[in-house]
Amino acid sequence: MEGFEVPNSGDGKIYRQPIITVLGHVDSGKCIGGESILDGSYITIRELYEAYLVGDVKYYVKSFNLDKMEYIYNLVDSVVRESVDKTYIFRFSNGSSIEVSPEHKFLVYRDGGVFEYVDAASLREGHHIVAYQGDIETYIYGFKLSLTKVESIKRCFTHKYLYDLRSPGYNNYVAEGIVVHNTSLLDKIRGTAVQHREAGGITQHIGASLFPKETLKSICGPLLNKFGFEINIPGLLVIDTPGHEVFSNLRVRGGSASDIAILVVDITKGFQPQTHESIQILISRKTPFLVAANKLDLIYGWRSKDTISFLDSVRHQDKDVLLRLEEQIAYIISALNTYRFDAERFDRIKDFRKSVAIVPVSAKTGEGIQELLTILIGLVQRYLMGRLEVDLSKPGYGTILEISEEPGLGTVVRAIQIDGVIRVGDTFLSLGRDGIIETRIRSILMPAPLDELRDPRKRFKNVKISYPASGIIISAPNLGSIYAGSPFYSIKDQSGDAIQEFVRKLSEEVSGIKIESDIVGVVVKADTLGTLEAIVTQLSKKGVPVRRADVGSVSKKDVIEAGIVKDKDVLKGVILAFNVDILPEAYELARSKEIPIFRGEILYRIIDDYYTWVDKYVRSTRERLFKSLVKPGKVEVLSGYIFRRSRPAIFGVKVLGGEIRPRQRLINRDGKVVGTIHQIQSMGRPIGVANRGMEVAISVREAEVGKDFSEGDILYIYIPEEDAKTLLKEFIHELASDYLESLEEYIDIMRRRNPLFARG
Repeated sequence: MEGFEVPNSGDGKIYRQPIITVLGHVDSGKCIGGESILDGSYITIRELYEAYLVGDVKYYVKSFNLDKMEYIYNLVDSVVRESVDKTYIFRFSNGSSIEVSPEHKFLVYRDGGVFEYVDAASLREGHHIVAYQGDIETYIYGFKLSLTKVESIKRCFTHKYLYDLRSPGYNNYVAEGIVVHNTSLLDKIRGTAVQHREAGGITQHIGASLFPKETLKSICGPLLNKFGFEINIPGLLVIDTPGHEVFSNLRVRGGSASDIAILVVDITKGFQPQTHESIQILISRKTPFLVAANKLDLIYGWRSKDTISFLDSVRHQDKDVLLRLEEQIAYIISALNTYRFDAERFDRIKDFRKSVAIVPVSAKTGEGIQELLTILIGLVQRYLMGRLEVDLSKPGYGTILEISEEPGLGTVVRAIQIDGVIRVGDTFLSLGRDGIIETRIRSILMPAPLDELRDPRKRFKNVKISYPASGIIISAPNLGSIYAGSPFYSIKDQSGDAIQEFVRKLSEEVSGIKIESDIVGVVVKADTLGTLEAIVTQLSKKGVPVRRADVGSVSKKDVIEAGIVKDKDVLKGVILAFNVDILPEAYELARSKEIPIFRGEILYRIIDDYYTWVDKYVRSTRERLFKSLVKPGKVEVLSGYIFRRSRPAIFGVKVLGGEIRPRQRLINRDGKVVGTIHQIQSMGRPIGVANRGMEVAISVREAEVGKDFSEGDILYIYIPEEDAKTLLKEFIHELASDYLESLEEYIDIMRRRNPLFARG
């Protein structure tokens, strides 16, 4: 672990916290029984898992929004299955029951309006669980809440499959009427930080968690001492919601607002579809990353230790376990090699500029958390400090994560501040549906400093000024039309010239993402500016032109534009729609004009679906074209098999190459048409085609044996010149050798009559 020299920060420069995102396989194996009914989709989680195995499906589950104390429908992002040896079966006072793994968490309500996620192994009889259909009702600060009580707990030691799903944004879902938590590596890192609260714990931001310098020192201290470097950054700002959708909105001009990313890979399964999707967007945004090889504890034979250090734990493992670990890491290295990344386990790397670090971790036990954070800090301090330098004399600058409604505040924006200073009263500039949004900041909010989730009406505190890097809420008039993923500026200088300079910068930035043109290209619609940019960038890399790209629902205008393109190029007359609705009139018009719309919630799957459709369309079009062409054929008139000499001539032939079919004309070696095949018979039965090697009888009405040809003569199928050109140009490499030989001989005959035949 060489190469982490700490840059000098005693030069008066000011550095912000690096912004960290987590992508990839973000669950940690907290699972429920396969027969558990999912509220919202009303099927079992096992049936949901099987449906996702079959193909691209869309299901919703109910999730609980703790901020607003309400249930919402949330899209299922992925479903996984895990093998376990121990489960807990809980029965509740409302009559429901559920089987879960020991790590699975329930949302427990404590007295005084406090909520806490408690894992199954720590849950006790009498605990009150938040339930969608509970038998106990209570009011918390004016909000009605339904609860149920744990009545019995049974531990089971049996080998079986349990299941889990990912519901982005809320990290919980309702199963059997009970709110359960789908946790992640992020949860374990946060939990580890909270345990170090005497060193500072964590500070909650809007949409992010700040791990201060003191907490990082406490967690990583042994490794810091071992490798002799100090923490020089003020902390780490980790974006709370994992996934590439949020990452897409963390955009700045020319790249990502995320300084570095953690790509989570299931060490037992290797690269999965979501891993490939995540790494593609990391590459497109040129974002450095390291790999967290999660679920270390599931490697067969692994004996987990009471430590957050992988290096401590790995020393106590058997040789065969270490071999299995090396094998799984080798699979990850191989997958990264396909993207032209060199990679290695973190403790074997000599130059971190040349290799991607792989850190084995367990989100269940915490093993490897110490190394993961230490390597992350080391990479930032060694290679990224230039990005972290801030200028507090500059206007505030950042990116919009989302737009939401807050009680008492109206429409607000949740944002990540990257540079400069943001003040109440500043002029706020951003991008929206109608162009540049200019308004005045009314208030800046951050979460209240509470260890638990309490009264939703008191969960924010007002601040007058904000410094980078921060996750904040900005309240101001006229924010409703702002694009998520758009940049923003907060300007203290109210002069027209100062504001116009930043208006120009915003206009230049959006001009490279939102597209309005007359070129022959696809139409792209997305829910945010960030995801729109990600799709347009990916299409550009694949050489797919874009005619129109914008944020919002698919409209009638979009369909009309796609229809104009379809008239010129059917493969580009399509619409790609990410996480947006299709307006009813647009849907009807698209259906009547047969305009394909590729729509979904997984960014790269939409693009892959489009490519698959293009490939299928091209193949089917070529197949139809090839089928419509007259194929080459060559026959020999068999001696002794002249059954009738004329009207019609009936005689035996042997197919020497290619094929012959009824209604095809025959020519002789001089290029003269001798007649049209009326019928082909084999063994006394009519047949539709005869191929090389077959001996068949044919009838030709116009021909006369002895006058137009003789026994032993060679005849060829007449091929129209355009068909011959197409065979030479489009299908020359797909013709079998006997077809190709027959075609070449036929062309030689025709070019003796016309040297320009089938040329050009």
